[in-house]
Amino acid sequence: MEELENIDGSSVDRFMTRWYGVTPPRAESHDQQVPPPLARWFQLTAAGGERITHYYQVRSSDALAVVDELLVFCDDPAGEFVWACAQHDPDPPTFERMNDEFQWRETGFPLSSLLLYIAVAGAVLSARTGLMNTNIPHQHFERVIGHFRKLENPLWTWPDPRLSYYVGDRMLAFGGHSGDPPGWQLLIGAMDHETLNTFDEVEWEWDSRTSR
Repeated sequence: MEELENIDGSSVDRFMTRWYGVTPPRAESHDQQVPPPLARWFQLTAAGGERITHYYQVRSSDALAVVDELLVFCDDPAGEFVWACAQHDPDPPTFERMNDEFQWRETGFPLSSLLLYIAVAGAVLSARTGLMNTNIPHQHFERVIGHFRKLENPLWTWPDPRLSYYVGDRMLAFGGHSGDPPGWQLLIGAMDHETLNTFDEVEWEWDSRTSR
């Protein structure tokens, strides 16, 4: 998945096409108050409909809010923090803050990259086809992750460098050694159930093949 390693403004389009089979719609004119990457996100997710799985909650266009001159566009599922971006830039910088804080922190990623991160997180953390074990033995973690390649772009170890995203053959994974108390955790999203048969010898807390 080259679009996850050499990230540019077309990466979200290419990932949505590869993972969900979304046919990228023709670019349309959009509200000039919405930065182009976010307007494109709305077009792609509308085209993909229910095929697309979501973890972080990108707000609909009518739920966007301006706070401290930043456009708040995304909430985490637990309601603990929000993401925002500058308004007047073709691919603006992004910011985050906890909901009980007043100070914004810059993420270090432009909006197009953070939307790619959101898309991949949805494909793995909210996968309809996949596997999960939040306390997997280390030797099993190493056995499974050997079928993947770690994504080296700094985006994929943000915000906790102990956890990383990985890419495999028709699969994505997220995991590492983290938590309280710390332990090994691993989540896998796949394009089809047959791809998961490689990992039958490992015990999983959730297996989409048996949860249907």
